Amino acid sequence: MNAWIDCMSYIDDKDSGMTNVIISDSDTLLLNLENSENFKKRCIDIYFELLECVAFVNCRNIERNSGVMIAVSSS
Repeated sequence: MNAWIDCMSYIDDKDSGMTNVIISDSDTLLLNLENSENFKKRCIDIYFELLECVAFVNCRNIERNSGVMIAVSSS
């Protein structure tokens, strides 16, 4: 998950080479977790780890005065 955090921390930096997904400074990446209830039931540790990692990336970015970069939705 550390590598995921590192990559997601640079989704607004096109020159970093950390990810193919690039958002502008004012945009937010939306991660839609389809069938999330099933995922949560089967892999509860991974489910919550993913949410914690998203929160960590967002906190890191907020500390840089840049705002939230990643939002999570479920269906």
